[in-house]
This record gives sequence, C-alpha cells and structure tokens, in this order.
Amino acid sequence: MSRLAVLLAALVSTSAACAEPIGVNAQRILSFSRTSPAETHFGPLRFLGGLVLTSDNAQFGGFSGLRMGADGASFHAVSDRAHWLTGRIAYEGDRPSGIEAAELFPIRGPDGQPIAGTRGGDTEALEISDSIAFISTEGRHQVLRFALGRGAAKARGAKLPGAQAMADLRRNAGIEAIALVPDGPEKGTLVVIAEEPPEAGADHPAWLVSGLTTKPVRALGFKNRDGYAVTDMAFLPGGDLLVLERRYRPLFSLNMRLRRVPLASIAEGAVLDGEVLLEASLGGHDIDNMEALSVHRAADGRTVLTLMSDDNFNRAQKTILLQFALVE
Repeated sequence: MSRLAVLLAALVSTSAACAEPIGVNAQRILSFSRTSPAETHFGPLRFLGGLVLTSDNAQFGGFSGLRMGADGASFHAVSDRAHWLTGRIAYEGDRPSGIEAAELFPIRGPDGQPIAGTRGGDTEALEISDSIAFISTEGRHQVLRFALGRGAAKARGAKLPGAQAMADLRRNAGIEAIALVPDGPEKGTLVVIAEEPPEAGADHPAWLVSGLTTKPVRALGFKNRDGYAVTDMAFLPGGDLLVLERRYRPLFSLNMRLRRVPLASIAEGAVLDGEVLLEASLGGHDIDNMEALSVHRAADGRTVLTLMSDDNFNRAQKTILLQFALVE
C-alpha cells in the first residue's frame, strides 16, 4: 500500500471514530397520570418529570439501553440501530428540562467497524462500570465488552463467553436486560435475562455471565408473570434488582411494569421474582414502549430512576424520558 493510501485510510478511520453533535428538542411532561394530572405519588415512586425527545437526525430513536453517570446528568444510551447516544440532562430544580451536548455515533465491533447492519447490529441493553461497558445484541445473541478509556466513539466490542443456550433464543426475543451484581457472592457477575420465555407458561431464560469476574456461565431464570416481556434492569444502591417489563396486546393495549428482586435471591439455578413497584398503561399514563432503565443516587441522597422508550423509528410512537424518585 502506498504512503498516500495509508494516510488516507488513517484519516478515514479517525473521522469515522468522531462523535457527531446533534440537536435534541425536548417537550416537557409535567404529569404522569392522564386521569389525575395532579397526582405525583405512584406506590413507592414519586414522579419528578419527563421529556418527549425529537431530533432531525435520521439515526435518532430506538433507544433500548441507558446508563446515567454518577453526576445524575451525563448519560450513555444505545439504540436498535447500533448507535451510541451521549449527552447531559438539564434540570430546573429536580425536574428534567432538556438535553444538552448530545452526540450520536456508531457502536463498533472488534475490527473497529460499525456493527450496524450486521447480524449483531440490534443492540438492546447497556451496563457500565467505571470505564467498562457491556452491550447485548439480538439476532446474534451475545454480550460485548467495551473499554471506554478513550471514549465510547473509539471503543471496540469484544465478545464475552456465553452460554450455548443463548444461541437458541428466538431472533427477536433475545438478551434484553443486563446488569452487574454490585455486592454479595456474585459481585461483578453480569445478570442476563431474555426478553421472552421460549414457550407459553415457561419462565424467562437467564444466566450469570463472567462480567468483571472469571466465573463460568451458569443458568438461572426469571419468573414469567402476566405475559410481560423483560425490557431492561438496573440495581438499586441498596443492592436489590429493578426489572422493567412491557406488555403489548394489539391494537392499543400497552403496559409497563417495574418489579423489585431481592439481591440475596440471585444465585445459580434460582428463579428470580419480586414485588411490583409500579404498573402503568398507555391509556392512563404518559408512557410509550418503555425499554430502558437506569438508577442513580442524586446529590441529595435520593434514589432516582430514569426510564426511556424505544420508538421503533415509528412516527406513531415517541421517545420518552421519565424520572421518578424512590421513596423508602
């Protein structure tokens, strides 16, 4: 290869790794309940506020994984078209008011090339611990590990060893939720849950995957209740696991639910289950296809839940961001 060709290739590679700033418009959601707009408390959760997000960028949308930074403002999200979205949530008091410094750029595989358009190009879930990120993909059911030391735009995914059974998941019902265990015997292990059971009446397949440890892959399950699909999960500061679920029944029945799983129940062979913290419907609440969940501790000590919807790049749907404080 000539010196000119090498130089051009390097320039293309550098340009491709650059994040693209985008404009994100935000319309505030002031009430969660459609039937009782003044209501702010929903079980143990207090509604803080929400945003309907739009952008002129054609790749904006389809967000299925989200992690908030420790500052409660910065965030990383991943989309069904294998793109990162980064930025900061602006606040007025404790209410989200807009999105600042947003950037959108491709998620890259081991060779540095974008994985969008490949068999593993449907990225569904995100977990971040310090400078390490994990992303699950559908189509090719796998979990990729990324080193974020030089930023997400330059990070390359390396495949984690996974259970052979993951390959048998249905194409559009794969690994929809991942989260690192924060404490206890399984600290540093990645919990992985499939979106749907393999058949009616069965529980959701789930696994304990190495994550930040060298432990082998081990099977467990998640209790299937009421026909809900699992869409994301995140651990609370106290250690319990919050699982976000969705149920869609054509044409217009759409529900979301949050369940709390005790940390102590997470072990090889267990079938995870827990109490319902929140259940909401499209008819009664300002929701959409809620697929992303993150938890962070606010500066004042509150535990804040941030949820985001996947609009499926469908104009009839919305990209919604909602925030709740957990009152305990």
